[in-house]
Amino acid sequence: MLSIEQLTTKHTHRFRTIRLASLKDSPEAFKSTYFEMMLLPDEVWKQQLANLATFVAVENHQDVGVIRCAEDRENPNAAHLYSLWVSVDYRGLGVAEELIGAVLKWARAKGLEKVILNVVESNRPAISLYRKVGFGFTGGSKLISGRQDLKELQMALDFD
Repeated sequence: MLSIEQLTTKHTHRFRTIRLASLKDSPEAFKSTYFEMMLLPDEVWKQQLANLATFVAVENHQDVGVIRCAEDRENPNAAHLYSLWVSVDYRGLGVAEELIGAVLKWARAKGLEKVILNVVESNRPAISLYRKVGFGFTGGSKLISGRQDLKELQMALDFD
């Protein structure tokens, strides 16, 4: 049975393992690269867990998906969603929707008004997923620093 768990700074190794798996599996979907992140010391991984609410999807005692979020630094009424990834064997089974639901619940509990995300323009499955759960394009876009071959589009979901 699928469950969603929020990681804490005690889960540094667990987070590192699933984040590296996501970067290895889907390098074109993220700003960071597997090789950059692989070299980071444990303290950096722990700091990421301290700074970003991190949720994992767990099936049969195995982490099969991850998503992160934080209050948006530029918009005090918004959260920013980061790093959604689901293991290949669990795609199309509703795991991503459950992870997004955890972020939306987290943001609502903080009294925020919307959730913003950036998605790589060529990642059509992710764009379709985000549209399915209610996100729409804001018109914002940018090239990813250091990865000029990748462009991100901004999407948002406003709570009504």
